[in-house]
Amino acid sequence: MPARVFVFDAYGTLFDVHAAIARHRDAAGPEADRLSDIWRAKQLEYAWMLSAAGHYVDFWTLTERALDYAFARVPSVDKALRATLLDAYFKLDAFPDAGGALSALKTKGLKTAILSNGNPRMLDGAVTAAGIGSDLDAVLSVDTIRIYKPQQQVYAMVTEAFSVAPADVAFVSSNRWDVMGAAAFGFQCVWVNRANLPDEYPEFAPVKVVHELSALPTLTLQLDPPRRIVKDSRLQETHMTEQNDILFDVRDGIGRVTFNRPQARNAFTFQMYERLAEICEEANKDRAIKVLIFTGAGDKAFASGTDINQFRAFATPQDAIDYEARNDRVLGVLEQCRVPTIAAIAGVCTGGGAAIAACCDLRIGTKTARFGFPIARTLGNCLSMANYSRLAALLGPARVKDIIFTARLVEAPEALALGLLSEVVEDVAALQKRADELATLLAGHAPLTLRATKEAMRRLQPRLSSDEGHDLILMTYMSKDFREGLDAFLTKRTPQWSGE
Repeated sequence: MPARVFVFDAYGTLFDVHAAIARHRDAAGPEADRLSDIWRAKQLEYAWMLSAAGHYVDFWTLTERALDYAFARVPSVDKALRATLLDAYFKLDAFPDAGGALSALKTKGLKTAILSNGNPRMLDGAVTAAGIGSDLDAVLSVDTIRIYKPQQQVYAMVTEAFSVAPADVAFVSSNRWDVMGAAAFGFQCVWVNRANLPDEYPEFAPVKVVHELSALPTLTLQLDPPRRIVKDSRLQETHMTEQNDILFDVRDGIGRVTFNRPQARNAFTFQMYERLAEICEEANKDRAIKVLIFTGAGDKAFASGTDINQFRAFATPQDAIDYEARNDRVLGVLEQCRVPTIAAIAGVCTGGGAAIAACCDLRIGTKTARFGFPIARTLGNCLSMANYSRLAALLGPARVKDIIFTARLVEAPEALALGLLSEVVEDVAALQKRADELATLLAGHAPLTLRATKEAMRRLQPRLSSDEGHDLILMTYMSKDFREGLDAFLTKRTPQWSGE
């Protein structure tokens, strides 16, 4: 199928990573190239190894560390050049054919973007210095999700940003390891093999090999999508990045759950709901887990509800019933989880995300936390009776009506006053610290007392039959208004409600 979006790696593909040394070769001396090679090799090594260890340090810091290591390995180069070389790296030269290739692709009506390990400040400096910003539709940095290529969730940033399938994307890189990662994700990959290097990673071959960027505008990428190797047939129904959409690790008896789709404001797919239930069931079985902390990746959102694209396939009344039944089942598992649950909220907490937070035993947030169900303004659907009941118990019926009728988001100070939040802290760093402190405190308390109290509060809520409220679900989800709200949301316009 034809590519709709051309996505470029930055360093080594659009920008010459050895240009910093090349500008100051005379000052660096005869071992300038050796220093440059070590600098680049260590820069990549640090990113890969930290990702493998589950840790993140921004790329500029790694660039500085790699240069310091290179100086130590090549003592003949004067360390006084450090600031000069870093400044040159911040404003790297683009390859001579980069600007022309981007411009030609834009002329053909194609979308273009950068997907890079570089942090936003680095990328802005390089793009500005090269004067190619007007030919780019997006500059995507892994700094948003805090993990490096070739981790698969990095490539998912492209499909989320442009709302395309992997096979719609032509990914261009001079780094064969990067081509491997992108091909594994499902992109049509073009390897820019400037140095005529031998091929590697035969399982994940590029669909095209070129020797310069100027060849790109003449390519016709209408080949079959790259074959993706799946050893377990059970995984064929699930996109291979979905396993990383929710991150879960346990340390010192505390389970930390991260909703990991920051590029989509941590909106939930159906598979993410199922994974959430699995984690709660795992905590029920594993007595080593004492507390669960739920949080969202980044600082923009805890979770912004269900990914709107999940609703596109709704066609029958049963689709609507099944959707709310699934959510009720998952939220019920969360609410009845054996261990205390803490929602650590930064940014937007809406829709399904707000329902998840409401199920948690304790909620703390940053000053940016905002809570609500803006469905009267967005989709025109409704909540399940179980969710209405849970919210009414938490806030009272009048406040639930106020929040849903006005479609407003409750800011952190009001949320604190209403009991939606028990504490408000300054920022994400303080939030993580306080969540850990609170979890450690709870982990040291009598578990049966906590469990009995959780269950007692749950039993005080009105219990409804499984089919209660089906008429309300069908009235909204099967309406013309819901279809209008869905279309308006996806096309970024204001919905025109008809009440039908």
